[in-house]
Amino acid sequence: MKVCIGCVLGRAQGPDHTEAIVADSLIKHGFDVCFATNCKVDVVKHFHNNFGICLPSETRVYGVLPSSLATYPSFAPVWVWTSLKRAIKKEKPDVVFCDGVPYRVKAPGRSKPTVAVYFSEPIAGEVARAHAKFGKQPLYSRIYSIVFERLQQMVSSKNIDIIIANSKAGAAFYEKVFKKSVHILPSPVDTAKFSPGKKEDLVTHVGIFDPRKKIESVIEGVALARTKPKLSLVGNLIPTKKWYLDFLRSKVKKLGMEDRVSFHVNASFSELCGIVSRSKICVSAGVEYFSLAIIEQMAAGCVPIVSRSFVPWFEIVDKGKYGFGFDTVEELACTIDKVLTNQELYNTMQRVAIKRAKEFDVKVFGNRLVDIISN
Repeated sequence: MKVCIGCVLGRAQGPDHTEAIVADSLIKHGFDVCFATNCKVDVVKHFHNNFGICLPSETRVYGVLPSSLATYPSFAPVWVWTSLKRAIKKEKPDVVFCDGVPYRVKAPGRSKPTVAVYFSEPIAGEVARAHAKFGKQPLYSRIYSIVFERLQQMVSSKNIDIIIANSKAGAAFYEKVFKKSVHILPSPVDTAKFSPGKKEDLVTHVGIFDPRKKIESVIEGVALARTKPKLSLVGNLIPTKKWYLDFLRSKVKKLGMEDRVSFHVNASFSELCGIVSRSKICVSAGVEYFSLAIIEQMAAGCVPIVSRSFVPWFEIVDKGKYGFGFDTVEELACTIDKVLTNQELYNTMQRVAIKRAKEFDVKVFGNRLVDIISN
């Protein structure tokens, strides 16, 4: 069976990682996979460097823009849609698998491929609300948002054969939108690539540097902790969000934490693995629609402390069964101290976290994905 994956690539964010695992899982189950994306990205090199996933060297990619523009995904759905039309015409796939956007698929001849869409971001409006904290959106940004929304409507369709959501919250949202049943398939992690190392009093936050992630709250929580742990902030940076990274650096300086906080911007996969293997605690404070990063860190033996406002609290940590939750930076600080000063508690929760992470392993994901697509 031939599958064409339509998605935005080149950002080394969560969606990139999911598409890498989707492709790898399908190929291992005997599917013929190609990509239709915004830019002419070397997916083999990109997936290997960022996620440690090895695809066949002959993997085919249909892109429009040069790879140098991959970190600027402006109007990305339009470029993916253009590439997708080319790929469908040449490849004649049995299935078109799309990440996040239900593209209008027009196939040559009479045979239309099955269209499957994997949704990972069900909460609308969070981007605007997160940016609002740092001041009013500039005029150019508001204009872009309006144009982007209109263009996305142009390339999108509600004529989808298979709808997949990565969480129960997402499934409930899209069942209302599309008026049809939705498969639930949590985002996957290759847990075998993460393992505990020699642990330190280190807290990590892994995720793109974006105001939605509320990384400033993590910094404030660590600053208040009596145990004075170190903090590693690991994530990729879209150039247009450099202002937020500068804001975080200034906060660290203002709090006098330069010797305790390290920034790892656009870190390689091997660097990520090394950092989280040494960490005792992982924190998530902002908007997450599921979070591969939290599961990766749990697989590496990190005890999770997550905001009670978002999906990880309900569907990964399970309301405290597999980790801890917090509502304020003061509570975050107290929980950090509790974990770091009670070795027995840490050992117990570490074992629980590792066991929980395995429930989201790529093998579980791959088998379920193949079952959904094949049937």
